[in-house]
Amino acid sequence: MITTNTTYKEFQSCWNDEKKTLSKRDIALISGKDGFKNAIKGFLTADYYKRGKLIEEGQLVLGYIFKTWSSSDVGYCPYWVLFSPSPKVNENPQLLKDVAKSLSGYTEVKGDKTSKALHKLLTQPLSEAKYFELPESITNGNLIYLSIVYLRPEWRNNIRLGLNPFIANQGISKEILYLPDQFWSGYFKECYYNNELI
Repeated sequence: MITTNTTYKEFQSCWNDEKKTLSKRDIALISGKDGFKNAIKGFLTADYYKRGKLIEEGQLVLGYIFKTWSSSDVGYCPYWVLFSPSPKVNENPQLLKDVAKSLSGYTEVKGDKTSKALHKLLTQPLSEAKYFELPESITNGNLIYLSIVYLRPEWRNNIRLGLNPFIANQGISKEILYLPDQFWSGYFKECYYNNELI
């Protein structure tokens, strides 16, 4: 089980080197613009045109996927992701797992707008969230966000609940981008597919 900061730091170092040599094809894949079918998804949104800059200047974060929803008629599936720009959280991913556990039994608190909004995001299958800041009472004072990310159907068989890498920078975009496994460090990939991550 990986709980130390060495895994994240090693992966972060590898990614910082890797992104300097990305081809146009690589950038298109990460940004979801490879092929016509993918390229037209979201092209009317502002975030769509910020993806290149997000890849170039964004931070590698470890997101904790704790929920997904799909049906036979859905192409892109929603994934509920907890993540943080904080080095403390990225280097101690157990914190994300603990918050995910808290959310699994989350009940709405009457009269509290944030609690009601969070309850809605957690219970409605087609909810949308980008950088929804979780209450400190749930995160033990850590800055942790919830985003619901729609990922392409061909990635479904590889994506597992638990830790997954994303690129994020709220100053550039409200979107976070999933980083496909061909861009992972060898050690992270080995741990991921051997089910050794938390």
